[in-house]
This record gives sequence, structure tokens and C-alpha cells, in this order.
Amino acid sequence: MAENFERARALFKKADPDGKTLHEHLTQLLLQVAKEQPENPLAVFEELSVKLKAGALSLPRLKETPVVAGDAERKLLLTAVSKTARLLAPKREDDEASAVEDVLVPDLLQEAQLLQLAGINISQEETYLLFLSLQQLVQDQELEGARLFGKFLGTKHDYYVVEAKPAQWPEEAEDPDPVAESKREPWGDGVNSFAYYASNSVHGPWTRLPALRPEWVAIARQTRRFLTGDLNAPVLGFPRFSWGEAAYLRTQIARIAAATVVSPKGQYVQAADSDFVAVENEDYEALLPSQLQDLENWVHHRAHLLRQGRVSPWEPPEDKEEDEELPDMEAQKEEPEEPVKLFAPIAEDEGSAKDVPSWTVRTSHHGGIGSRHSVVSVLSVTWPGAVAVAKGKHTVNVYVGWGQKYLGGQSYTPPPPPPVQSEYVARFDAEAGEKDPLQEQEDPLPPPSYEGKEKGEGDEEDEEEELDDDDAEGRDEDEEEDQDDA
Repeated sequence: MAENFERARALFKKADPDGKTLHEHLTQLLLQVAKEQPENPLAVFEELSVKLKAGALSLPRLKETPVVAGDAERKLLLTAVSKTARLLAPKREDDEASAVEDVLVPDLLQEAQLLQLAGINISQEETYLLFLSLQQLVQDQELEGARLFGKFLGTKHDYYVVEAKPAQWPEEAEDPDPVAESKREPWGDGVNSFAYYASNSVHGPWTRLPALRPEWVAIARQTRRFLTGDLNAPVLGFPRFSWGEAAYLRTQIARIAAATVVSPKGQYVQAADSDFVAVENEDYEALLPSQLQDLENWVHHRAHLLRQGRVSPWEPPEDKEEDEELPDMEAQKEEPEEPVKLFAPIAEDEGSAKDVPSWTVRTSHHGGIGSRHSVVSVLSVTWPGAVAVAKGKHTVNVYVGWGQKYLGGQSYTPPPPPPVQSEYVARFDAEAGEKDPLQEQEDPLPPPSYEGKEKGEGDEEDEEEELDDDDAEGRDEDEEEDQDDA
């Protein structure tokens, strides 16, 4: 019996040249009858079977039908298309100027191919739009040079950041505090050697970030906050960063750039006019991939960021008097920090955790192991997302991450609040007759000369004197009249 059942089942599931089976046909036919519920199912059974074979019956549709884009979606799409069209047709006055400007912008498409080998994947469409937007930024802001610094991820929107050197540095408002103003490094010098522009979209617009101030670095090193994507948003938490997200983003850029912008040894040399500036070496000979696998052959060509939030050490003004108290006295009492020289090997960097290196090396072998065409990249462990890729004489530095430092596997602990201030203690000399100023004092008594006036005696005497004077004057007048009558 069981054997006959299996034979019948196999017969029902035998497929025809079109891949259809009797079992599937009967199943669909019974479902169609149950769906239509005719009055005489037997009479329409053959008709439904013919229609089902011919494909005349409509198959059941899913409820999740594709939704046509509404007006809001269409507006967003048209806006993106119009912005892309403006990038494809930038404003250019003449061909000669555009040819010079194109040289200032690096080839992002070529750099994106190198970054993919290091694990940083940026789509070709996004890369090309960034390239066009970077060209427009150079033209609009009259920049001498620009490069893509990276992409900062945010909770609501992301930031694209561009590092550039303007032809003319902007004017920054002076700080009313002369000491704080002396601590800030001016535009074009030190930590403010570059200007940074941020945008939430590859189409722009781009907003120039403010010049870095040392007090921002001191607070940012103690706090830990994710970016929101709004430059005007407040930065909450403790200790409070009270300058807004634009200043916080600029501070994180400075910390990341000082710690992760690296290059192969010998690619940059020290500038003749500054101890903290490196320029590209025209006579540089590219290192072999086997040499680049050693961290000793990778060096920092950006100046180290001191605890003061500067590149060059700051010294208090000498014309201040000894008794005059300056703000930030605790920082002045600290031992002076010696600046780290340029071109220090990254192998000497201190990691965020013990026994964990600050950098890892990754090699992509093209043409076989040991080939000259291999691409070597170093990835920062201290700042996850910072990558430097080298192939021949070409080196690319980029950062793509959340803008947060690796804590070495430990959870972030905010600094404790400042100690509670002690109660005020009044100082007075009781032996000298001084009274406690915190105790309620008795009302002072009037001087002794005014005691009679308080009782009203002085006023009555004055009235009597006035009356006596009036009577005397009246008598004198009567005597004069009597003499006239006589």
C-alpha cells in the first residue's frame, strides 16, 4: 500500500517539458475554487482548469506592492540632480585659469583606488562628485591648494572635511583677554597652518571652520562626544565644551592631523624658515614595499600638538608684574613641555593600551609577493579610521571615522567635578572691639546732640523764641505810632 502511494505521488509530481506538474496544477485549481466560491463548483471545474493552463487566471499579488515616489521624494531627487548638474558645469572665466586650478586638486579617483586596498571604500560616484565639489571650492575661495582630509561620521549627518591653504588668510576677531590672545597661534602659523572646510554633502556648500584656540584642546581631551552633523549644535557633557560643534570638530581635526598624518621616510624635509614645517622633497626616491613594511621607515611630517594646544611652546608675557595674577596659573606652574621634533618614526608612538602597537601594516601584493607594484598602508590604532597609503612616490592620508580616540579597551570615565568650595570664614579682631560681620548688628544710635530733638524739646524752644521776637517787633511799631501822634 505504501509503495503504491509513493508511486502515485511521484506520478503527480512528474514535470512536463515546461516544468509544471499535476500536483501543482491541482493545488492551484483548488485554491482558485476556494477563492471564487462558485455555486456549482463541479460545473466550472473544467473551465477553471483550462483557464489555469492557458494562464488566463491572474496570479495572486502580494500586498507589498512597490510604492511610487511622492512629491517629497521627487523634490529631493530633483534637488540632488540640479546640484549635480551645477557641479558638472562649474563657472570658469577662461580656459587658462581652469587648467591651472585643475592641477591644485588631487586626483581623488586614483586615490580612492589606493584607499580601497587599505579598507577605505568610497563609491566612484561619491568620489567623482567630491572631486567636482573640491574644484568649485578652490575656485570660489581662491585657494592655493586643497585635499580631502576625510569624512567624519555623525549621529544625524556626516561631515566631509577639506584641508586647504587660502591665498589670503581671513581676519580673526581679537580676544579681549590679551593673555588668551597671545596663546592663540595666528592664521598660517603653527596649528593654524591650514584652513579647514566642512560640508554635510558632496555638493556643498562648504563652511570654513574657525581658527583653533588652545583652550579648546584642553577641554576636548577630557570629554568624549559624538558629532551630530550640525555645526551650530551645542556640545553637551562634562566638562562642558561651550564653543559649539564647529569648534569641537576643528579641535578633533587638529588632534587627528598631528597624530596620524605620516609619510615614508625622506619624502618630506624640514623647511628652511621654520622648525615645525615640512615641505615635499623634490629629490625623494621611493622606498621599496619591503622597506615600507617596517614602521621605522614611516615618520610624522606634521608638528606635534603640545599639551598647551599649540605647536610652538607658549611663554607668559614678561611685562607682567609679579603680584598680578594671570589666568590658567596651574598650567603655568607645570614643567615646560619640550616640542617633539619633526620626522619622528611612528614606531616610537605610545599606544592607548599596553602591549598594543599604535600602528598596523597592511600590504596588498600586485604582481606577486615582493613586487615593486605592491601597495603598503599603515593604519592607526590610536585613532581608528586614519590611514596612510603609499605606492611609489605617491602617498595618501585620509581619515574616515567617528572622530574618537581608542581608549585601549577601557570605558570612558569623565573627570570628577571640582571640589566644593569651603565656607566663608569672617576675619575680625574681637580684642580691638571689632564685631563679627556675619552676625546681625544692632541699629546705630543717633548722636547725643540730637537726643533733645527726638523728644520735641528743641522745637518748642525755637517756637517760643520766634514768638518773643514777634512781640518785640510789635511793641516797637506801637511806640513809633504814638510818637507820630504827639
